[in-house]
Amino acid sequence: MSKVWNDAQKGGRAAVRRSVLESVEALNFGGYFDLFLVHWPVPGYFVETYRELELIQEEGKLRHLGVSNFSPAEYEELLASGARVKPAVNQFEVSPFMYRPRDVEYFQQRDVLVSASKSLHRAGECLANPLLGKLSREHSATPAQVMLRWGVQKGLVVVSKTCDEGRMRENRALFGFSLSDEEMRSLDSLTTEDDIDKRAKLEIERKRQM
Repeated sequence: MSKVWNDAQKGGRAAVRRSVLESVEALNFGGYFDLFLVHWPVPGYFVETYRELELIQEEGKLRHLGVSNFSPAEYEELLASGARVKPAVNQFEVSPFMYRPRDVEYFQQRDVLVSASKSLHRAGECLANPLLGKLSREHSATPAQVMLRWGVQKGLVVVSKTCDEGRMRENRALFGFSLSDEEMRSLDSLTTEDDIDKRAKLEIERKRQM
């Protein structure tokens, strides 16, 4: 998987094509990507970016297309523009500490996979949370495993980054326990409506500045 970055989008469709083909060449693995995403919905550019990805997909260099950090409104704008290929994935931040159920449900109901970036949120800040500690002790799991298991049970594609081989094994060992409905709701409550509002305002401002 790779992404079209914001600077390439602003350079126009030729820059998008050049960026994608450079990534395909650098990967050097069969001449294609399984999945390519539009990294951010850069205002005024993301529709044309996606159209160029559709053309590159027709040439066999991209198997599936997706988006990242798209709101429901931006997704609908993309489809209304005449997009021929429905995005397979929307990747955005989701964790018990940044859970936006309306957005998650919107995309899942439309058969768009939600890929949860920052699925461990900001690990240094949140893994010491008392609720995570309690659940990890009850399930003989680590706080990180509890967070990732929450994401799996939400039907998310969980994405966590680490260079440590031991943590990679730990992050995959999620299927020896499950969280009850009550435990899932308690983790849901770690995100408040105020948190959701602040994140929405932050994303709107970031997109304005792109």
